[in-house]
Amino acid sequence: WLELAPAGSWVGLRSVPPMYSAGTMQGVSMVQMGGGRQQQNFGTAGMGMAGATGGFAGGQPRGIPACGALEASGGFGCLGPGAMACNGCSAADAGAGIMTLVGTGVGDYVAETTYRYVGNGRGDLEFVDAKKSYKSYISYVFGGLGLLFVVSIAAVLLWPVPAASTTVVKQIRPQKKVEGLTGEVAPGRKTCLFWGDPHVKTFDGARPSFYGDGEFWIVKSDQVHIQGRYKGTEYTHGLAATNKLMIGGPFIENHVIEIEPMLGGQGIIKIDGKQVLKHIMFQYDLNGDYGGLATIRYDELGDLVDKAQSEYPRNILHMNMPLGISITVFRWDNYLDLQIDMNALEGGQDGSCGNYNGDASDDTTAQIFERVGARVAPADLLFRHQSDPELSPEMDEMMHATCPAETMQHGEEACRSELGASATDLQIKVCVFDQCFGMNEHALQTAKTFESAPEG
Repeated sequence: WLELAPAGSWVGLRSVPPMYSAGTMQGVSMVQMGGGRQQQNFGTAGMGMAGATGGFAGGQPRGIPACGALEASGGFGCLGPGAMACNGCSAADAGAGIMTLVGTGVGDYVAETTYRYVGNGRGDLEFVDAKKSYKSYISYVFGGLGLLFVVSIAAVLLWPVPAASTTVVKQIRPQKKVEGLTGEVAPGRKTCLFWGDPHVKTFDGARPSFYGDGEFWIVKSDQVHIQGRYKGTEYTHGLAATNKLMIGGPFIENHVIEIEPMLGGQGIIKIDGKQVLKHIMFQYDLNGDYGGLATIRYDELGDLVDKAQSEYPRNILHMNMPLGISITVFRWDNYLDLQIDMNALEGGQDGSCGNYNGDASDDTTAQIFERVGARVAPADLLFRHQSDPELSPEMDEMMHATCPAETMQHGEEACRSELGASATDLQIKVCVFDQCFGMNEHALQTAKTFESAPEG
């Protein structure tokens, strides 16, 4: 309870040790009143204004909470008419302002926090699982308001507010071995490998290659959509390597994962258009409507698909996804290698990784094009746009010098049919190159022989 004294009857106020530590009373303060009278004022538990010392004394014209050894003349107390604002158990001038959360679209600033990884056990910060947050504060109570109003406001503000459901990014510690990484294939699953320019080993063990530029199906099914952009590099004499990877489809609730090479530190990893995992040694948990969908771990661990790259720094993504699918992506400076481990999908599948039917003989480059198309149709693109293809002079000379005329003619007819009437002459040419050399794993060696001699 709280008793207000007449103005001018107060001469002092001091706190005494708490008399109550639980229940509805948490503390007591002794007030010295005029005429030698004393009044005990008890603070109400849970208010956040009395705390452990308890008690308010009221009066006018100004108010000071009974929170310590404070003295004043005239009436005082948090609830007296004309009282100053109280925040918790304190009363003073407003002082310096503080940065306060006011809501999206209201304030003028946003918070940005950065962290630097310094090594296992060397820092003083660690990522922990997100927990529910509780907003527990009382903001600016003005004099003249009754105790019931204050209690009502406190009840609203102290009500627990659950944290918003968000995708969690966690820092991970270096490990010597992590289960499920490259080279560890669960029983029943098979592996598709991509490396270099780009050589492929399908789930059934065939060895097609895809040298022309463009967007290709890697795995195409009703549930799983994996596409790759293949583009030539200066080091491959124009023969394509895997330039970008896109993963989407109903199996991850149509989220889209986009992965680029390192590109001198400029390459990015995106999910639904938002950049994630800017630094190595972090993990991204992709959540869906009904819980976790995928875990994407970014570290330096795993057996390389292409052993020739062992001398270079490793930047490796490990994705554990629904349907028992694991995808490992090796991010080199200007291209990607990858490994896909999975079981055969219900309803069938196809793409650069083959049709997973146990027969390697029908996974030739030309047969794959015949089944799924030479390039991804514009309506099915996970990429934002089609890339412009290029045909290097070496590739052009190689095709006209070494591809049999009958093969070129058949390839051109097939490419025009698969690419459609809107295909450009250049798109047709790079498609024909794959028809001619798609089953030649060593096309790069041949292309080098057509390299122009340096001028001068």
